[in-house]
Amino acid sequence: MSWTSARRFAGPLLLWAAPLGVGLALILLLASAPLFRAGPETPSAGDSQAWGAMWAALALVATGCAAGGVATLAWLVRAWRRRHRPSAVEWFRTVLNLVLVLGFCWIWFRD
Repeated sequence: MSWTSARRFAGPLLLWAAPLGVGLALILLLASAPLFRAGPETPSAGDSQAWGAMWAALALVATGCAAGGVATLAWLVRAWRRRHRPSAVEWFRTVLNLVLVLGFCWIWFRD
């Protein structure tokens, strides 16, 4: 795979990284739903596989928000310098990325 084709494939994915990370985390947690159980046979700290699924979901969201936030800001700077007028889909993607990044940062870094 050449550098140009890899860049054409990875570029749009990076711009949708935050929604993709959140979506993949949601799919992971829904697929792991049977691991989240309660009852007398459940260990007091919960199932270790359930904890693993929660940490993996957190890693997906954090990675997606970090990559998506940086890619979106870089895209905005590049669009502004080139005087590119964003389409409705590009504005939607930008706002969605930034809302997810700001929401994640607010949840993770607040008092």
